[in-house]
Amino acid sequence: MTDTTAPSAAAARRATQLWTTTGIGLLLYIVLHVLATVLKGVPAGFAGVEDSAMWVWTIALGIAFLPTLLSALGESRVIGWIVFALGILTVLLGMLLGYQYGVRSGAGYLALAIAVFVLVPAVFALVNTFRWALAK
Repeated sequence: MTDTTAPSAAAARRATQLWTTTGIGLLLYIVLHVLATVLKGVPAGFAGVEDSAMWVWTIALGIAFLPTLLSALGESRVIGWIVFALGILTVLLGMLLGYQYGVRSGAGYLALAIAVFVLVPAVFALVNTFRWALAK
């Protein structure tokens, strides 16, 4: 039995699946991050999370699901390039935030978790999205 789906449609569908996996990985990292913070204990003078940190996390989470949504909306090469650019931004923001927190707090396992949960699926998603954007 042969697949009659257009190559760009199949690539867009694969990109959607891979970016969904990357977004879920980022959510898993955030759950681990919150649990690590809670289990470590809240210091007595803890004033809460800084406003700038909350905005950065909010923007990073919003950007994390944009490649998934855009790849589900269309099959054109232009959308493929937009998804690729947003995907790179997603990976860079996620890795920057994850490593920054992991190094700052001395929790090396959080830096490793961001690499496993986000970087590994994102590499596959970026390669697939790049192939989709280059497809004729």
